[in-house]
Amino acid sequence: MRPLEFRWIENCADSRGDSYYIPSEAIDFVGAIDEIHVATIVPGAIRGNHYHTGRRECIFLIFSDSWRLAWIPLGAKDIATQDFEGRGAVLIQVQPNVVHAVKNIGKNLIHLASFSNKRHDPRNPDTFREVLLE
Repeated sequence: MRPLEFRWIENCADSRGDSYYIPSEAIDFVGAIDEIHVATIVPGAIRGNHYHTGRRECIFLIFSDSWRLAWIPLGAKDIATQDFEGRGAVLIQVQPNVVHAVKNIGKNLIHLASFSNKRHDPRNPDTFREVLLE
């Protein structure tokens, strides 16, 4: 598996609205889920700009405008970026020791849910800041 993978998630919408299912491979990647985090990203804001030393994380984004993903494995030289436009959902699988960031470069709110195999513990941090996007 690559240090970071992303894929579009099919919309199973009906008359009630949008509906997305997290693929079982993503759940298998994380393993035992120990933490779920739900957030939004307002226009111009950034989430991430960090890496985890032992945590595997899946980040699920629902969006209706533009956003940018940036990542780099620790020790690598070149930051990878990918811009997304339009409407849909993307699932990002992040290996440990991969710096990652998401920036809302559009005008609409982005909805984010992440799940990981390790709970955030401020007494024993696993998350370290490193800025990729400003």
